Amino acid sequence: MLSIVVPTRNEEDSIGELLESIKENNFSNYEVIIVDGGSTDRTKDIVDTYKKTSLIEGPQEGPAVARNVGWKEAKGDIICFLDADWYLEDNSLKKIDKFFRENSEKDVGGFETVFAADTIVGKALKAENSANFFKNTVYSFVSKLMWWN
Repeated sequence: MLSIVVPTRNEEDSIGELLESIKENNFSNYEVIIVDGGSTDRTKDIVDTYKKTSLIEGPQEGPAVARNVGWKEAKGDIICFLDADWYLEDNSLKKIDKFFRENSEKDVGGFETVFAADTIVGKALKAENSANFFKNTVYSFVSKLMWWN
């Protein structure tokens, strides 16, 4: 399963477009975890209209903390961090899933931030639960994910 974690705060202008692009992506083995940092607009109302999407009321401590909150709740073996103003192109989720299934030695990808949870890095991140550890220690770019050859 692919877990998609999205931090939000007052994202009513963009969250619907992201969730639509996920829903229409021709891939069914996913969950979306929205971690909201105190939205005062219609963000939560919009999120509530989508299936396979759960909303967590997170702390108002920024996107890094929100990602960690979502990470703890993720059930997938591949975790994908997206921002609310992103839009996924067709078949992006299939390509992410396929890439990590075929390249099990890869820990981190450059599709915003994507990594396989059962790898050494994924396990270390979950155990450490620290955005700074991830950001400063293991972030790397995998061009295949960005350019989808």
